[in-house]
Amino acid sequence: MLFLSAIRRSLSAGAGRLLPARARRPALMAAMALMLVPAGQAGAQELEDASSEQDPSSFGTVAVTPLVTIYPGDSIDPSMVAERTFAQLRPVRGGYVSSASALVDKVARRTLMPGIAIPLNALENTKLVQKGVPTQLVFEDGGLSITTLVSPLQAGELNEAIRARNIDSGLIVYGIVQEDGTLRATGG
Repeated sequence: MLFLSAIRRSLSAGAGRLLPARARRPALMAAMALMLVPAGQAGAQELEDASSEQDPSSFGTVAVTPLVTIYPGDSIDPSMVAERTFAQLRPVRGGYVSSASALVDKVARRTLMPGIAIPLNALENTKLVQKGVPTQLVFEDGGLSITTLVSPLQAGELNEAIRARNIDSGLIVYGIVQEDGTLRATGG
């Protein structure tokens, strides 16, 4: 009872008047919460030990965020991003990038703003063959090797089958993108 009268005195506006009800309620709630906190150093030490044992990622979701604005077509370097813990992330199809190592050889498909988690669908692999840039098409069968120049009709990443126009004949051919940026002819 003595404790409640002390709280009531601290809530007064002076000269025996009480604070308005909307100002008293938060102060009363804070005072009651203080009654529930363990008193003394032992209680504070227990709280500190409990918080240090928990993994910081258990408080939310770890996601990668850009440190600078990354524009579409820019290659992403690990120095351009940082891992950050979010209390809650908006659900997106495919999820978010959870580590900077997952960004090796990736290119931004859209603008990525600093501090905002990077969704997986905002990234793509590096394109080895660009649309409209003349590229070699190689056909190999046993000891026979035929090489010609083609104009790709679409961009392509490693091991992707794409269409290309033979510059000499004008025919559309299909090829699989190789590591060196050439196309290997297929029977399509």
